[in-house]
Amino acid sequence: MSATLEVSSFATRNTDRSEVQRLRDQRREIRTTIRKLRDELEDISDLLEEGSKFPVNSLPTELIRMVFMRYIPVYPAGAPLRRGGNCPSTLLASMACHVLGRPTLMTLWLQRSGDLPVSIQADNEMGFDQALLDVILAQRERVEYLRLNATLDEDEPPVWRPGPMPLLRSIELNVGTRLDGDPFVSSTDAPLLRAITIWEYEPTRITFSPDLFPWAHIAALVLLFPPIEPCWATLQCTPNLRYLELCSPFCDRPQPGQLLLPKLDTLVFCCFDLCAADDEDFTPVHLINNLVLPRLRVLRAADVLLRFSDPPSSSIQTITSLIDRSGCKLEEVCIIGDGRSRKDSRYVELLTANGVERVWFEGKKHRWYEEDREESRERALECIGRIV
Repeated sequence: MSATLEVSSFATRNTDRSEVQRLRDQRREIRTTIRKLRDELEDISDLLEEGSKFPVNSLPTELIRMVFMRYIPVYPAGAPLRRGGNCPSTLLASMACHVLGRPTLMTLWLQRSGDLPVSIQADNEMGFDQALLDVILAQRERVEYLRLNATLDEDEPPVWRPGPMPLLRSIELNVGTRLDGDPFVSSTDAPLLRAITIWEYEPTRITFSPDLFPWAHIAALVLLFPPIEPCWATLQCTPNLRYLELCSPFCDRPQPGQLLLPKLDTLVFCCFDLCAADDEDFTPVHLINNLVLPRLRVLRAADVLLRFSDPPSSSIQTITSLIDRSGCKLEEVCIIGDGRSRKDSRYVELLTANGVERVWFEGKKHRWYEEDREESRERALECIGRIV
């Protein structure tokens, strides 16, 4: 009897162990399911929140197009780039639509907006002809923000005619634009102009001249994919610059001498969609070794752009050399991208030892090209917003 009881007890314990393991596995699966459901709930909540803020943004493009074609609402007070997500999206839809981009409807839209300030965003692939540009130029005195990211007709490119733009504060020119060095806007025509963004600032497209823009008045400058020659020449004309961003610059060799930017407080060296490229696709920004920035407070830079082989220099050495050369007190350093050459803790240790108050990191995984562009615009506009 005693032996039988011992065998029965042993079998029971094995059964209990199996049951406990089954319950543990089940609990683990339930936790995984709950975690996935929470993630889905957060995604849905974000979508609902965005839709409740700007419901028009959730409409299909066809419906937005129909709204614009059948009824153009009275333009709201205030420039659209300062009014959140709704107005920029509706303006973008109107310019991107082939039908709505016709000069007649564009004229009607501008007439309905009265005499209020406007923002023009020509982000389209349909072409940008002289007739449409003439409509914009006819209202130039009302334009506060101008973005010409359109594909121009190569055979008969539109002719820009300089003239007074008393409200213009920011301008962005994309790859289709060609400038021959004559003044695009002067300080007299645009006394409030403080921010300029130029794509592919190449001598074959844009001839640099000190009179091309009122460089001395510019506070925020963004040069995307610029070669060193026009980049270097431009920076020598911008003593009041406070924000400078160079995206994937072709500054692949050192320049002689030093360049003083006495008021610059924010410097950005970045690569759009950095995670999609190998380190070999980028050249370091030698220009940083020429800069003297006594008021620099914020540095945002991709690690890969600050590493040099001749002479050898790590990204941290490049940053500390900038601090020593400029005599600046860096408050914030953000290292961009995932291909960092050191552990994060090492960056923090070495940079804080050089007086940097805050060191943080920003990854670039799962980023869209347009996200980088929008963040660049927001930073530049934030800069000129602090000045006003």
